[in-house]
Amino acid sequence: MANTVLAKNILAIFGLVGLIGWYSSPSCLVAQSSLQYHLLAPSYGGHTGSFLMDNFALSQHGQLITKQADIAATYRSAEITMPQSDTSVYRTVALEIEATPFESQSMGIMLEFLLPNQQWVSADHLSYCPVLTQDDQPEIWFSQQIQVPAEATGLRYTIFVSARGIGATPMVLSPLKLHISHVEDPRPLNPHGLKYRLSGDASSTCSHPGYFDRAAWYAPDPDTQAYTCLQPQYASISHCVVTQSNTSNESRNWPAEVLSLYSYHVNVLGKCDLGYNWIIDPEGVIYEARGGGLNVVGDYLSGDPKAEVGTTGICLLGTFGKTADPNPSPEQVNSLKKLLAWQMVQSGIDPLQTQNTISGLSNIPVITNGTDFTGDPCSGSVLVNSAFRSEVVDQVTQCLNATSIQPAEAISDVNIFPNPSNGSFQIAFELPTPQEVSFEVFDLSGKRVWHDNFYLNSGPQQRRIQLPVLSDGIYYIKSIAGHTVNTQIISVRN
Repeated sequence: MANTVLAKNILAIFGLVGLIGWYSSPSCLVAQSSLQYHLLAPSYGGHTGSFLMDNFALSQHGQLITKQADIAATYRSAEITMPQSDTSVYRTVALEIEATPFESQSMGIMLEFLLPNQQWVSADHLSYCPVLTQDDQPEIWFSQQIQVPAEATGLRYTIFVSARGIGATPMVLSPLKLHISHVEDPRPLNPHGLKYRLSGDASSTCSHPGYFDRAAWYAPDPDTQAYTCLQPQYASISHCVVTQSNTSNESRNWPAEVLSLYSYHVNVLGKCDLGYNWIIDPEGVIYEARGGGLNVVGDYLSGDPKAEVGTTGICLLGTFGKTADPNPSPEQVNSLKKLLAWQMVQSGIDPLQTQNTISGLSNIPVITNGTDFTGDPCSGSVLVNSAFRSEVVDQVTQCLNATSIQPAEAISDVNIFPNPSNGSFQIAFELPTPQEVSFEVFDLSGKRVWHDNFYLNSGPQQRRIQLPVLSDGIYYIKSIAGHTVNTQIISVRN
């Protein structure tokens, strides 16, 4: 990860000045008329002395090489003029650089923007994730996408390599690449794109909380572009993985950021579509990210390319756990819980369950953080824990109760124990008057798997329920008295 504070200190010590040569290689991909992408490949110039590069030498191939590994090396570019545009244009930039050998804590980069008052301001944060290759081969570092200030006229970057010990291998840095995405005249979400059923899903006892489809945020048109992978894969969902985008927690236009994130995944990282299945912005708006419909396999985890099979990837826009505001917004968390509740019911998964993944990982909670899933800190999110999973259970219960008739309650204080159980449990409740009470147990598809009726007196009640042999999973029990229905979640674990 780039240490911005350390970078600023190094700049203050060395006080670098100079010029840079660069060339533009605009491989422009237009996903819609509103999205444009450009690749700038700045060179390090023809300078070889410490005037521009402290402890750096320039190779004949245009690479920076540390001369002595035991001395810190620093390089700062001159201003790179940004293409001028109206301030309504939403711009993001991402950095890419190859480093050999790869040492995660040895290199950092600071990015700064030039404002009209000639003041330089640094990006809020700049984190890096390497694309690991074989030993002794170059490692490619990608920054996350950085929102460019609307009024910025230029940018510059600083590379620094810390002292790594006498006798260490010199570090070789290939010319840095700047990936710039422009969203022209960002438009609000198309309200006609608000949906409650995803292509391919089935009607269930828990409906989708509502999302904006790809057309609503102006994703590439499937009739004119390869808007998604040519041969998308599908797999039943066994796990939900919560990640974060590592981008700014503030934005002038969240739909534009989603479109820029599409450009980042496709044009910078070389994916065939957005890797995430879902994106949730800080206002709690849910976006359909990857195209293909229900249970399409995403591409959002590093490492094993099959790791995503059987998962749904949910990305929270922002950076959490590293900044002054380390937590997702309440609106984001609320939408996340509703989305997870829908997925749990769709897939018949117990939110508290732990099971093997389709890709072969053992004993993984069905709701997990990206970092916990892969062990890769770049996968992000620290939100999910046992307390959060319990809140998802509560959300499932609320979702199921929302389909029930709820006048003034005739049955109250319903409590089930033990829960989870092997299918044998006690149900305790209160009745105001003598009456018939029915109990019905359903799986998450809505199929009734058990029922029974009892005539009971008023007052506190307790009944033992013995279900038939059922598969492990989550079910719900309806307690019906008169015109009232109370719904509770039960978890069966044999």
